[in-house]
Amino acid sequence: MHRFGLVVIDPVRAFTDPAGVIGRIHPADQFSLIVETVERLASFAAAQSGPKVWVTSLYAPGQFSGGDMGHPLAHLCTDPASADCAWDPRLVPPADAFVVTKTDMDAGSCLAFVEATEAMVGDVDAVLITGFWLSACVAATAASCAQRLTGRVPVVVPLSLAATRLGLYDPGDDHPAVVDVTTRLAQLRAGGVVICDAPDAWRSELTNGRRVPPPDASPPPRARYP
Repeated sequence: MHRFGLVVIDPVRAFTDPAGVIGRIHPADQFSLIVETVERLASFAAAQSGPKVWVTSLYAPGQFSGGDMGHPLAHLCTDPASADCAWDPRLVPPADAFVVTKTDMDAGSCLAFVEATEAMVGDVDAVLITGFWLSACVAATAASCAQRLTGRVPVVVPLSLAATRLGLYDPGDDHPAVVDVTTRLAQLRAGGVVICDAPDAWRSELTNGRRVPPPDASPPPRARYP
């Protein structure tokens, strides 16, 4: 049996609840995969004995609205006491989890997160980056972890345990390329992140060595949450 280091990104209502700040600007069915993933991730996390890191966010006003304070997301995760910053009730950090607050999409910008994941090296078979949203904060964190931990421990994104709104999987949906799931997964694979359907499939995916060239190898621009 594999021993995993588990990272759970943004399991808070802003990103998991159809009634949250992002859910209110999209049809409820856009959150259907997120809701299903919350259930899977909660069950998986409860069964894990390896090190765990729960990551939440505290952003500046206007950080994801281009400074437009009238935008619905101008105050995304700016008040830690707000309902949107509350943990999803199914993904409250367990007693043995280390909790980190990030101030950017990439949790790797937080020294405490870097130290917590560095401590996993030599103790786990792979580091799993899970949570919400897949093509935004999960992708940004996985990319920086893979760059930093390369050659020491595999960094894995299991798609059964990470999700975003449905439209970002659909090429016909009107959204920025920087948060398009197909584009971001290609970039992650090219950067050394192992992408697999389920956690236990990581080793065969790594052995197969499948890599998809990124559509654009340049660093992505700062994204809004669409």
